[in-house]
Amino acid sequence: MYFIFYHTVPLLIILIIIEAIFLMQEHRHDNKDMLTSFGLALVSIPISFITTAIIICAYSLMYKFRFFTIP
Repeated sequence: MYFIFYHTVPLLIILIIIEAIFLMQEHRHDNKDMLTSFGLALVSIPISFITTAIIICAYSLMYKFRFFTIP
C-alpha cells in the first residue's frame, strides 16, 4: 500500500507543475488552483495512512476476538 504512494506523489507533483505551465501559457494562471491542487495532495496522503491504520487495527481486533478457527 505504501509502495504506491512513493510512486504517485512525484507523479502528482509533476502533473501539478504541468498544469501550472499550461495555464500560464494560456494566460489563465490562478494561484488558487495550484494551491488547491497542492492542498488536496497534502491532505489526501495522511488521510489514507490514517484510514489504512484504522482498517488494520479493526481487522486485528476482529481476528483476536474471532468465534472459531477453521483448520
